[in-house]
Amino acid sequence: MDMSTFGQRITANISERLADKLHNQVGYRADLYVSDFSPINKTTAKVLVGYNSRLGKPDVSQIETFMLKHFNGSVVADTTTCRNYVGLNVISCVVGFPKQHISLQNKPEHFQALAGDVAFLDTKLGHVWGVEGNGEEKYLTRQFKDNISDILAARQRAMMTHAGTVKFTDLPNEGEVSVAEGYKVTVYHNDSQKTGVVASVQPSCIRVRLEDGKVVTASPKAILDVVQVDAASEAASNQALRDYYLQFMSKELVDQLYPEGGGKPKFDSNKSKGAR
Repeated sequence: MDMSTFGQRITANISERLADKLHNQVGYRADLYVSDFSPINKTTAKVLVGYNSRLGKPDVSQIETFMLKHFNGSVVADTTTCRNYVGLNVISCVVGFPKQHISLQNKPEHFQALAGDVAFLDTKLGHVWGVEGNGEEKYLTRQFKDNISDILAARQRAMMTHAGTVKFTDLPNEGEVSVAEGYKVTVYHNDSQKTGVVASVQPSCIRVRLEDGKVVTASPKAILDVVQVDAASEAASNQALRDYYLQFMSKELVDQLYPEGGGKPKFDSNKSKGAR
């Protein structure tokens, strides 16, 4: 082994130990940062999350945890939209305010009616929940008065400046779709588009079990889209949200939004919207 290679390994080991230490302090992968953002509307935006290539490409759960904890639960990532840009060390994804709904009938006792019962105030946290739904059951939706651009810009300014920060204008047209084991995906194989479930993920290749049972090995570039997140990943995501919000929301409220064990919310706003 030559001295340059030896030195690189020592530097990498130091970086990894420092990253682990910082992760324990802040609760997420500490090399991640917001490199750029582009608003879609007042409630959603596309962001670029930069990372240290020595620590490897972050997986979708690490991106999700970073957004949740770095923005104090006010912004969450849609991990099905994650795209990795090889060589630029950034991942793009769509982020937005968390969609939180509960049944009006089951509102917590500490919710106080406002403005003729068209909205309720969470007297413990100061959050406002608006009354919605014209179907069989009305429900409450948490309202966000801020523009997501203002939140992203404020947090971006508060972070340390990173040399060579990548902007959206620097990106090629397409990035690699970020996936995890169990994701249902669309893959291009043998000159045709097919659907299958991710069996394993490696840096240079992804194994996909097609609908006919055949397992194929594909380049990350051959993964065209995420069709569906697997149940285990969805449950883990819901449990992570539950654990986070339990730090400041009442258990009564969190039990409705994110049931124990990673279950789906107890109230489905789509059913109420559809019953008209």
